[in-house]
Amino acid sequence: MNCPWCGADFEMMIDPGEGSHESVHDCYWCCAPIVVNVVLSEIDGTPEVRLSREDGSDE
Repeated sequence: MNCPWCGADFEMMIDPGEGSHESVHDCYWCCAPIVVNVVLSEIDGTPEVRLSREDGSDE
């Protein structure tokens, strides 16, 4: 995954047991807030992850 603020590459663990959810995490490199939106597939439970800035833009 890449930070939508600075573009830094990072890894994040997603726990499917949490279900679909949204959370905010600070970028390890630039400390900007990243909104993490996780949606689990209704078919097989595969998580789809979308990162965005707190202002709602993707980049």
